[in-house]
Amino acid sequence: MHMSDHYLTDLPASNTAPLQMFRGSVAGFLFCVFRRPVARRVLAVAALIAAAHAPETARATELASLNFTVVHPAERWSSAPRVRETYDTYNVHGTSIPELRAGLSRNGVRMNNGDIYDALTSWDVKWEYDYDRSHGGCSVDDFRAVVDVTIRYPRLVSNDNVPAPVAVAWDDYLRSLIRHEQDHRDIAVAAAERLIRAATALLPAATCADLDRAVEVLGRAFMKQLTLDQQTYDAETNHGAMQGAVLPEHSSAP
Repeated sequence: MHMSDHYLTDLPASNTAPLQMFRGSVAGFLFCVFRRPVARRVLAVAALIAAAHAPETARATELASLNFTVVHPAERWSSAPRVRETYDTYNVHGTSIPELRAGLSRNGVRMNNGDIYDALTSWDVKWEYDYDRSHGGCSVDDFRAVVDVTIRYPRLVSNDNVPAPVAVAWDDYLRSLIRHEQDHRDIAVAAAERLIRAATALLPAATCADLDRAVEVLGRAFMKQLTLDQQTYDAETNHGAMQGAVLPEHSSAP
């Protein structure tokens, strides 16, 4: 398992600290119960974790039919991150469970090592802040965070010949798959919220360079914990399988 960190630094504005960023992703294997060890690759810290996910039926139907982006602006930068969500789908064809499994394997999210996943949730957490030098030393002012989340998952192409039991099995699977992925999204957003509170509470540093180092250490610690939280969630849910994010091995569906 290899981990590395990469923080983006731009030339700061006169009173603004350099931009810092963490990037990660969570991917779901085709068969949720039987998993290979987690592979990890990072561009700020990128995590590949075996997973599978889902929301409610109406929500699943809506998401499965569209590729779109949702933006949730924070009411106040200093109290909540801005969340930008993008949903992307790939097509799956089939009228039986074996055909659907084959479609997931053929069209699923393919990683560089050849592994194929049912779904992929990736996130970028970026943050920046201004300096407050008004009371001596240098402290954090107006800490701002943005969480970009992209979820890619399968979409069953409409076919009137799909038997009702197969359609029901697919809907249940997809609903659970998206719910699980949404939970991974929520974990990332919660980590950004905690980072905002912790960074805002930092004591003033002697210099702004010292403050930057303190915020970087804090950010690294929070993002490391985020990775552990994602792993723990997958362990507790068996990568979504315990939540129904797996097509049944045996079913009344053909």
